[in-house]
Amino acid sequence: MKYEESTIEGRNAVLESLKSGKPVDKLLVQEGAGEGSVNTILREAKKAGVVIEYVPKERLDAISKTGRHQGVIVSCAAYEYAEV
Repeated sequence: MKYEESTIEGRNAVLESLKSGKPVDKLLVQEGAGEGSVNTILREAKKAGVVIEYVPKERLDAISKTGRHQGVIVSCAAYEYAEV
């Protein structure tokens, strides 16, 4: 069996993943970001007990697969793929 960790990028996608109850390991937030929807994301993450880490934009750029992280990335729990 293979385990894979996934990341979710972008404010709307991150917020919806937190609201859905999807297991999230860590929320990475760009340093200095704290306006509008980022506050809502932080509130939902705290409510869910998610670890929040503030990082420089360069780190988010390096982790991002799409280049459109909008200052937030969540690292989701590993899930198991079953082989057929």
